[in-house]
Amino acid sequence: MKGVNNLPHLSTMLCLFCTMTLLSACHSAEEELAEGTVFGQISTQVNALVVIPSPKVGTLFNLRGVAGKGQMIAQTSQHDCVAMPIRFAAGDFGGTKVGIYDGQPIRLRIYQKDIAQRLLSGDEVTSEHYRVKAVGDGVLGDIQIESGLGLDYGFVLNPGEWSWGSILGLHKERVSCEPLMI
Repeated sequence: MKGVNNLPHLSTMLCLFCTMTLLSACHSAEEELAEGTVFGQISTQVNALVVIPSPKVGTLFNLRGVAGKGQMIAQTSQHDCVAMPIRFAAGDFGGTKVGIYDGQPIRLRIYQKDIAQRLLSGDEVTSEHYRVKAVGDGVLGDIQIESGLGLDYGFVLNPGEWSWGSILGLHKERVSCEPLMI
């Protein structure tokens, strides 16, 4: 009687099992991305608004960078909001020449409450860790670009000012929540 080598059959079954496990994990990640982010569901309420009124744009051949300072208005409770200074830096590969010029005002809506909380506590936020969408997309993201920036940019939001005063802590002042009402 001839012996049967089950090794090829076992390796095929093992490969099939690994493939099914990976597909299941990918499907779960896609569902999570479709439902929201690692922080949970995307809120339909704006929790913060970032306004950079006069950013500077610098280009060097195919590199393009945008930097500026502005203000973030964030909701801290049901009826209370605060304003605080914020720094902004962005970049992409959309440059075509060499130069520095004034950019268009940038407005970002922040829907994810955890992002607003991180900024209020002094932590920087990088766009690559969140779902960024444009206003005209018809789909909400964690951060939504209202104006002044394209989806091809990666950006960083950094609370505070470019001054010695920011060493002493973040300056927050109580303001109206009206700018957050859309």
